[in-house]
Amino acid sequence: MKKKLIAILMTSMVLGLSACGSAADSGNEAQTEETQAAEAETAEGQETEEQAAEAESETEEAQLPEEEEEQEDENRPTLSSEDQQLIEEAAGIDDANAEDQGTCGDDLKWYFANNILVIRGTGEMSECPWAENHVDDIYSVVVEEGCTGICEGAFQDPVEWDEDYNVTHYSQLSRAVLPDTLVTIGDYAFCECEKLTGIIIPDSVTIIGEWAFGDTGLTDIYIPHGVTTIGDYAFDKTGITSVSIPDSVTYLSGFNGTGITDISIPDSVTEIGASAFYETGITSITIPDGVTTIGDHAFGETGITSVSIPDSVTYLSGFNGTGITDITIPDSVTEIGYDAFYETGITSITIPDSVTTIGASAFGFTGITSVSIPDSVTYLSGFDGTHIADITIPNSVTTIGDNAFSACENLTGITIPDSVTTISDYAFLGCGLTSIIIPDSVTTIGDGAFWMCMDLTSIEIPDSVTAIGEYAFQECENLTDITIPNVNARIHPAAFNTGTKVTVGGTEVTWDENGAGWNW
Repeated sequence: MKKKLIAILMTSMVLGLSACGSAADSGNEAQTEETQAAEAETAEGQETEEQAAEAESETEEAQLPEEEEEQEDENRPTLSSEDQQLIEEAAGIDDANAEDQGTCGDDLKWYFANNILVIRGTGEMSECPWAENHVDDIYSVVVEEGCTGICEGAFQDPVEWDEDYNVTHYSQLSRAVLPDTLVTIGDYAFCECEKLTGIIIPDSVTIIGEWAFGDTGLTDIYIPHGVTTIGDYAFDKTGITSVSIPDSVTYLSGFNGTGITDISIPDSVTEIGASAFYETGITSITIPDGVTTIGDHAFGETGITSVSIPDSVTYLSGFNGTGITDITIPDSVTEIGYDAFYETGITSITIPDSVTTIGASAFGFTGITSVSIPDSVTYLSGFDGTHIADITIPNSVTTIGDNAFSACENLTGITIPDSVTTISDYAFLGCGLTSIIIPDSVTTIGDGAFWMCMDLTSIEIPDSVTAIGEYAFQECENLTDITIPNVNARIHPAAFNTGTKVTVGGTEVTWDENGAGWNW
């Protein structure tokens, strides 16, 4: 009986444990399902957050150009209330109430009343008749929608200078409103209008002409994107201290004599014009790779001390009077321009054999003592006032240019090759030459070519020479006897000092510089 009872109890315990085990398994399964659901919900939440972040990022990227455009818009000036009022007043001026009127283009008319000049119609302006009678009583100009071009000198002040260089201004123009149809602002359009202190250039404009706003009272300017050309001297000697050049500009010039101290040249620029930033406060510059031309005096008289010339440049000039002491000229350069490195600290130079022209005063009054001229050069000049004592002119040279070696006091002798046809004005002015042979290829000896060569005692002039210019051999005190074989040569009366013995075509004369010259 006792054994039966124990067996019953053990069976009950096993059944109880089995039931507990089933309950635990069910509990675990439920917990697992809950955990999986929670994990799935978490993953879904994380994915949603990632998608939201990605969407937000895309939204920000999409908005970025708009923000940049808004930033550009912030820089772009807008018409003032005074401008709006002026436009309204101008709109009321017509045939009925104008004090004066006329045509200024095929489809353009002008009206003048209440010191306001109105340009109305379509197309380009071709003339400016108002300048004759109203230059000193036009206070405001409104060019209405439809006009596409402002002609040369349209609103220019016809200033007068006295013998002491004091200037008299006549223009009273202080305000001008230009239309969104305008494409071209012509040369000298607002030149010398000193009372014009501000103007908005419309987005439609592509060309700002030479001297367009030169010597005006402008203190700042916004160049709209779309302008391709900023002409030489366009903002000459204005009060502008900074400017942003848009990447639409290909020809850049016009800011000489301004207060600009820093400039960024966009990659779109291919030509930097004459005197572009002459006499500004710029101390360094980066020339983009696409630039082909650096014009005369472009960065002249600035604080630049070094510059790298890209191998896209073919015409090189523009650094006269700077602090540059060393320069590498790339093989792309074919012409070194006028005054290129005049009065800089350069003491030596290598001319690449791509160069065909070395312009006047290119390296004038530098510390150069010697130079090798490659046989690619056909026009040779540019070494006036240097310390060169000897130079070989290659047979490629056809013209010895203006002032080529003037004031080279250490140059005592030179051989001119028979490729040369012209010895230009003042080529050897004030040199230390003692004698010289002119080859029979030369036809012209220019004005002052050997003027003040005090040590020159003999010269051989061939029959090929047909013209000798003014002062060609003036003040050559030791040159007392000259023979010119060609009886048909034209000789200026002041070619030689009075009293010089000159034999022309076998005829000996005592020269009188106040006389008639020979065949002159």
